[in-house]
Amino acid sequence: MATTRTQRTIPTTVNGARLQGAIKTVKHGFCFIVGDDGVDRFAHRSDFQDADLEDLSEDTRVEFTHSEAVKGPRAIKIAVVQ
Repeated sequence: MATTRTQRTIPTTVNGARLQGAIKTVKHGFCFIVGDDGVDRFAHRSDFQDADLEDLSEDTRVEFTHSEAVKGPRAIKIAVVQ
């Protein structure tokens, strides 16, 4: 018998605006971003539009679009909040 994952409803945007959060953990070429909604999302360095992940630090504020990936929530189209 196969097991199934419980589906979560996570907003992709809030009132048409992109979501915001902060970089939580930076590893080799990827990071985790915790959104202001409390959800942790995976992000790859190729998802950053205006900055190199290696130049950013934890707690850097970012804006992003939510994507639901096979392994869980993901942040894409990420921009640093000025």
